[in-house]
Amino acid sequence: MKRLLLIMMVWVVPLGCMAETRAARDTLKHEVRVGWGDLIFETAMFHAKPTTNLNTDHYRYTGHLFAEYQYRCCYWFSFGGIIDYDQVNWRVLREGDNAPDHYYVNLMFMPSVRFTYLHSEWVNVYSALFAGLNINTGTEENFRGEKTRCAPAFGVTLLGLSIGRGHWFGTAEWGAVSAFNDMYEIYKLNARILTVSVGYRF
Repeated sequence: MKRLLLIMMVWVVPLGCMAETRAARDTLKHEVRVGWGDLIFETAMFHAKPTTNLNTDHYRYTGHLFAEYQYRCCYWFSFGGIIDYDQVNWRVLREGDNAPDHYYVNLMFMPSVRFTYLHSEWVNVYSALFAGLNINTGTEENFRGEKTRCAPAFGVTLLGLSIGRGHWFGTAEWGAVSAFNDMYEIYKLNARILTVSVGYRF
């Protein structure tokens, strides 16, 4: 009888603790996070242009700075929205070193949905889809003389990894963001390929 009770305690107590932890985790429906994404695509496009016009020594960029909110409906599905900002500055060789910078700024607003297919106490693995609006402005004009334009933006997180227990967590993601320019031309393709972030659940 003592052995039976000991075996039951060995199995039941950890399961009870795990159930209690997951029950506590399930009460944290809201999630906010801030992060940074790469500019691999933008950098490659910049250096692919003729170097006779662009001063590559004065190329500066912020990367993709973003904030996201998610509301978890159940353990495998949540929805929310993302705000993403990036800026690139450069100079033109023929204008001289004292000329002001050329620049562009992108600000994207995108509702999002997330699908979690591995849900544990410490680790979540997920994918996500998002689509919305990109506002692009800067020193350069398009063929209609416009410096500010709005167009659709969309993206996908192919693989996301969230690590953290309780309120605080960190993430790493692999995916892409694309946006149109003037509703007809693809302005950026496969931007923000890699991201990292820190978040808080409540």
